[in-house]
Amino acid sequence: MHLGILVVGLSTLLQAAAGLLALRLILITHHRLPWGLIALGFCGMALRRAVSLFTALTLGDSPVFLSLPFELLGLVTSVLMLWGVAIVGPVFREAQAARASAEQTALELQTALDNIKVLHGILPTCAWCKKIRDEAGQWQQIEEYVRQRTEAEFSHGICPDCMKRLYPQYCQQDQKGVTPAPGETPWPDAPRRNGT
Repeated sequence: MHLGILVVGLSTLLQAAAGLLALRLILITHHRLPWGLIALGFCGMALRRAVSLFTALTLGDSPVFLSLPFELLGLVTSVLMLWGVAIVGPVFREAQAARASAEQTALELQTALDNIKVLHGILPTCAWCKKIRDEAGQWQQIEEYVRQRTEAEFSHGICPDCMKRLYPQYCQQDQKGVTPAPGETPWPDAPRRNGT
């Protein structure tokens, strides 16, 4: 009989603890209704066990209220409930951390997207010199126009078609296309490779 009372008392404490842990999960998950109902259920079971314990203590050795195998099963159930509620808390904390990380990543991505500058629409371009007319009606070199509105930088060279058209005397034709002749430069006043 004393062992049965000890088992019922321990089972009651474990169910009450599971109810309190379920209430704590409201703070973690911000879901009041489901965890509130679970906590209420655990506390109701603890109350029922407390009434059984009180009845057993007041009536003495009555076998009607305490059956050791039944009470041991109740104790095991109480341990499992407490254990389940105790280990679900870290799962929710991990989920919250993952959600916070995803929100931070989304914020960083949005910031990066906000920093991307894109030219769009129709750009009025001079057919001859390729200058672009800006919003104020001023004509600018394409490099300056793009540099002011994006992060792009320019470097200059000369394409093979323009090289052939503008400086044919400095070009040679091969399978790959037009290239400067060895030791030649397309600019007449530039120093040559042999130092002259």
